[in-house]
Amino acid sequence: MAIKVILIIIGIIIIVIGVFYNKQYHEKHFASDSSFGINGGDGFIVFIIETIVVTVLSILPWYIFKFILFLIGISLIVIGFKFV
Repeated sequence: MAIKVILIIIGIIIIVIGVFYNKQYHEKHFASDSSFGINGGDGFIVFIIETIVVTVLSILPWYIFKFILFLIGISLIVIGFKFV
């Protein structure tokens, strides 16, 4: 039951982030500098994942990333209601 509630809350939070994600934020933080946020992380695996995420964010337009946020949020909510 607790996992179900946590998944639904995380899904709602991701959808809210998607609602407020806009073009200005994307251009300010990701589109101008592809090395934003890459600081080495805690290990090699974290560094690789962080590099991939930042590179994808710098390549994708803001509206596609916004759509991906909505899909992730809706998926978590559906998983919370149906499968857990």
